[in-house]
Amino acid sequence: MIPTKITFRLRSDEAKKLYYEARDEGVSPHRKARDIVIERLTLLEIVRFLEQIVGELAELRLAQSLIAEEIAANRWGSIEALSVLVANQEGVSKDHAREWVRAQFETHLRTTDDN
Repeated sequence: MIPTKITFRLRSDEAKKLYYEARDEGVSPHRKARDIVIERLTLLEIVRFLEQIVGELAELRLAQSLIAEEIAANRWGSIEALSVLVANQEGVSKDHAREWVRAQFETHLRTTDDN
């Protein structure tokens, strides 16, 4: 059975501090002690929740980083593939085609970012 009534002793200086804080708030020392315990338990729950969020944020940052790497790799692969197609279609060097394709990507990225 879980006890619902908890008692404990305080050192003299702690009891005095509790007494004066309770008096200043207009409550009994027992009520103040109860409020402190409940507040502490609530804060522990909040801290645990925040720690969980911090862990989830770290996982999300890692996932975001991996996605950014994949996007960069896909972009590079797309530029390379399109460069070959443009070079063959237009009869220009692969380097020239790559520069043109890369410029088109940059132009497209700027115009989509502006919208």
